[in-house]
Amino acid sequence: MKERAAKILVVGATLLAALLLIWYAQTRPGFFSNTYYLGGVLLFELILVSLWHYETMFLPFMMSVFLFSGMYLPSSTSVGLTSRWFVLGSGALAGFTMWIKHRREQRLTAFHLVAFFCVITALASAMVSDFPDIALLKVLSLFMLFLYCASGVRYAILGREEQFLRGLVVGCEILVYVSAVAYFILRQELWVNRNSLGAIIGIMVFPVLAWAALVSQTPRSRRRMTFELFLCLFLLYTSASRASVVGAIVSGTVLCLVTARPRALYRGAFFVVLFLTVIGVFSPSGLVEVSSQTTSFFVKARGGSGTVLTSREHPWDETIASIKKHPWLGSGFGTSDIGDRENIATVHTYSLEGSNREHGNSYLAMAEYMGLLGLVPFAILLILTLRNAWRVCVWVRRTGNLRSYAVPFSIVIIGAVVHAAFEDWLFAVGYYLCVFFWICAFMVTDFVSTAPKPAPQWPTERSWVFPSWGDERRV
Repeated sequence: MKERAAKILVVGATLLAALLLIWYAQTRPGFFSNTYYLGGVLLFELILVSLWHYETMFLPFMMSVFLFSGMYLPSSTSVGLTSRWFVLGSGALAGFTMWIKHRREQRLTAFHLVAFFCVITALASAMVSDFPDIALLKVLSLFMLFLYCASGVRYAILGREEQFLRGLVVGCEILVYVSAVAYFILRQELWVNRNSLGAIIGIMVFPVLAWAALVSQTPRSRRRMTFELFLCLFLLYTSASRASVVGAIVSGTVLCLVTARPRALYRGAFFVVLFLTVIGVFSPSGLVEVSSQTTSFFVKARGGSGTVLTSREHPWDETIASIKKHPWLGSGFGTSDIGDRENIATVHTYSLEGSNREHGNSYLAMAEYMGLLGLVPFAILLILTLRNAWRVCVWVRRTGNLRSYAVPFSIVIIGAVVHAAFEDWLFAVGYYLCVFFWICAFMVTDFVSTAPKPAPQWPTERSWVFPSWGDERRV
């Protein structure tokens, strides 16, 4: 009887809503001719549908919205930048409610407590900002992200890890093919800038596809993954994002080492050499340009002396000067000390809202935002994140089990931490790479706290140079 009454109630509510829409369309026809209103109605419907199927649909839907806001598409700036906050807020509230109701056995750990203490510290720093309204909104976005990662993501992934990984690999494959078609065939800029292209391919997509290639069971899937990794190399070359290239190299190398697959490392080096050879044959000028840019990234002669990382020198100097002005409490979470506000429009390094600027380093950016006192909980959070990723690497090295969701997440974390040393996105919640990074960090924490500790394996006669890795494993 209760189920029948519920169905009757849903049908009645649907009919009533349809009648109200018809009446509203007749009385105010201008509402339905406004694209912003129609976009809001469509977004509201999509949020309801994704919340109704929260475990399977909401996380892909939310990541799609954040990715859409970073694309160079019509209306992506106005619609995507606004809608992502409604999606994130609804996911955080709904996820927290579902987690409390169904998964109370998933307790909070010290990592979660430190994360929410970071929110409290950021809230205190927002009070001293020159832009307190904007700083408070950014603190709210950080709270929603951490709340969603600590509740909604756990509710959606834990218990269905295999389905999630399968969907994640498919999503990364789609991103590679769509980006390749846009840049190589249509000759259109898909992402806002080339750094965004490099970040999504080198830090998000490449580690996941490299892990999928290692665990693939059939030669056909392995060949498909190899082709997609080759496309990733071309996209990274197109992006000219040297930080993304360094992050991808670090993550790929660590993946091959911790999984005891030296052949995969050799094959990866071979494909890189093959790729450079192909570029040198068909576009020798492009290869010379990339070589000169890579050299200037590390050392650039100036006045007869070498300067390390000259391309990041100017924003780093500005950030260090701001830290010296606000050493203890900082300039406020997510906001910078921009000096004379009348000069904001003439300086290209300042953001659209006029409250932030380019830093060239996520860690220096947080030191400017929070000061040396407020930086402590954020530093502890990053240390815990790296420790958890390291523990997963040790667990994989000892067990040889590559199929856990924590393996690609840990590799993403390692590459992203390197990439964050040259780009300031680590706590920029509106950026899709920040959202994906903290989802990985929170889920790796759950794995580390629940995974059994394997017994160490003693070396055998056929072991490698690293004796604790056990017997040789083939690709």
